[in-house]
Amino acid sequence: MLLWTELRYTGSVDNNILNGALYLVGGGDPLLSIANLFSLAEDLKNKGVTKINGNFYYDDSKLIRLEKINYLQADEFPYNSSVSALSVEFNRFNMFWKTKDGETTSYAVPNFAYDKLTLAEQQQNDDFIYQGSDIWIVSDQLKKRGRKTLPIKNPALLTAQLFKFYANLLGIEVAQPKYKIAPTTLKLLATHQSPELAQIVRLNMNYSNNLVSELLLLSTANKLAGRPVDSIAAAIAIVKNWYKQHIPSINWSKINWQNGSGLSAKTTITPEQMLHILRFADSKQYNDHGFFTYLPASGIRGTLKKRFTRPELALRIWAKTGTMYFVNSLSGYMFTDDGKKYLFVIFINDKHKRRLIDSELTVDRYNSLTGQAGAWGGRALNLQQDILYKWINNY
Repeated sequence: MLLWTELRYTGSVDNNILNGALYLVGGGDPLLSIANLFSLAEDLKNKGVTKINGNFYYDDSKLIRLEKINYLQADEFPYNSSVSALSVEFNRFNMFWKTKDGETTSYAVPNFAYDKLTLAEQQQNDDFIYQGSDIWIVSDQLKKRGRKTLPIKNPALLTAQLFKFYANLLGIEVAQPKYKIAPTTLKLLATHQSPELAQIVRLNMNYSNNLVSELLLLSTANKLAGRPVDSIAAAIAIVKNWYKQHIPSINWSKINWQNGSGLSAKTTITPEQMLHILRFADSKQYNDHGFFTYLPASGIRGTLKKRFTRPELALRIWAKTGTMYFVNSLSGYMFTDDGKKYLFVIFINDKHKRRLIDSELTVDRYNSLTGQAGAWGGRALNLQQDILYKWINNY
């Protein structure tokens, strides 16, 4: 399954002018970058086009849109980004600000990623709160100057603006982008294709990006259903049904998915159920590789690069991490000295404190809890290391 981003058009090219409309159409590529957009602009230039004598449209209708992955979590978290079939650079931007005498000045990179930054008039839990229409409210408790990575709230529009920016740099006149669903009769001008699915999965397993997981869920559901799905719930139901057919040993009614990335305290699965999934994955080959090779490797790669570095553990553990405040999990495979491969699942959580994090709290109480989460997470990581060390040496 290849995902794509395309330039399509109406009309014709005469004397270096495209007399017609240009469309930037998103096909759900989770790894689309500014370099890819620049290349699409170069494709336009290489075809001799110097001006679009018509409208410039963008279309992300292949997949549903989400303003953020988990609506219970703060607006400002970059890992809780918007989801769109036309996403770029993981839908994040950098905000720079300076406050003096109650007046806040700011700018962003890219500079069209937001419209306005306003100083809050009262204390708020989060440093930044999204007000809609690309307006952010910044806490009056925030330091007077700084930089913050924030999620883009309209990624399809921003992607189109970035394409226009690069086209303009190359001397191509392009109008301001507008949203419009691309007609099926359009002609293809240029295509950027994503890496193969196996490569995307390997990268995501190693570096754990929530947006990539959500886009893969939606694209997979569309593929299985043979049509676009209209909600996250529908996508989950379709993919879950596939799992039911292929892993009937699990009681799937007891598993609750809220999204594709696991970014929700309401997502539930037992260690035994996860073990069944790992066993199923281990029984298959993927591009002639075992599933475990797609996971981070202890002491050398991905989210385990700096973990399990002791000689007794390094290179022996291939596993996927999962982390939220007061939740820490590790699931995968370990190898003992005699070459045997064992499957393991370790889930650690503090349900009480996690529920408090997700509830309505005062600013001081919320900050107190999140402050405790770092030390709690460190203890969880140490416990995982101790458990795996014992298992590897005893089996």
